[in-house]
Amino acid sequence: MQPGSAGSSRNRSTAIRPRSRPEWYRGLESEKRVRSMVSGRWMIGWSEYTKSGKHNGRPIEETVGHLRKRPFRTCLKTCYFSGCTGDLPTMNYSEVLPAMPLQPYVECYWIRRGRPVAQAARILPDGCTDILYVFGSKAAVSDGALLVGTMTRAVLSSVAPEADVLGVRFRPGGLFPFVQTPLHLFTDGLVELAGVQKQLGDSVFSALGDTDAWAVRIDRLDRALLKRLSAGQLPPPSVLASVRHLEGQHGQFSIERLADQGGISRRQLERQFQQYVGVSPKLLARILRFRRMQALLRTQPADSLMGLAFDNGYTDHAHLTKEFRAFAGITPSTYWGEG
Repeated sequence: MQPGSAGSSRNRSTAIRPRSRPEWYRGLESEKRVRSMVSGRWMIGWSEYTKSGKHNGRPIEETVGHLRKRPFRTCLKTCYFSGCTGDLPTMNYSEVLPAMPLQPYVECYWIRRGRPVAQAARILPDGCTDILYVFGSKAAVSDGALLVGTMTRAVLSSVAPEADVLGVRFRPGGLFPFVQTPLHLFTDGLVELAGVQKQLGDSVFSALGDTDAWAVRIDRLDRALLKRLSAGQLPPPSVLASVRHLEGQHGQFSIERLADQGGISRRQLERQFQQYVGVSPKLLARILRFRRMQALLRTQPADSLMGLAFDNGYTDHAHLTKEFRAFAGITPSTYWGEG
């Protein structure tokens, strides 16, 4: 489904009543709903369903049942990839929620079908870490399973745009239970996953490569991550609580207060963040504030830039521009123009 055509059919846009976001996050119900953040409404993801009740010759219930009642969403932010999703709804970029026990650690799975593009995508810091399973690429640098550490600056994607990709986006602090390795070792890095965690790197990649069905791949990835989670050590509660608090406040919170709430010193908190998140709490707070500004700039007019800067903890326009250049390599005005 192309963003421009989302919800264009009167029958599709009126057949399903709008639902609230919390209900969407609890999962798809009997109608197998798909949410598009482009149109902001519920819709049936495959137009052929409205005509024949089938997708690729299979009943709707059979095809979508493989997806275990999970929601799909499109994403407008600058990211690694754009493309189609195979047996999933046809969108430029799709995300799927993981199994419920994984959700405190995994923000989403994201999926795309490769296609040639004129230039590599610019990837911006978001505080997350990713595992990439790349299929069908002819470029050696992009083949197999890769780990992308916490980013502190913009880079151009080194993954071949023609490759099919299944990605796992871990929330800040969420990757450690699965790799059991200090995350500061991977900050701003792209490494082969097998060198860090052989099971997730070699065994899981082999299992995912045995099928072309995205839904089956997701199910197998769920099982592998759940197995690793049950065997791994979790980060200290103080780290996870501090990260979630920073996320909730979009980075606008005192680091001293975070340490006080966790009952530890600021020095201890910084050491824990380096090990379990990959960056210091102050740097994560800056990245989360930058991420918030990205989202606001996609919906706000350019003449409101000063107001947005003050509302999000920037002292003035120069401060905002400096931070934006540090993380994106461009000014906020340029980013708004590209959006």
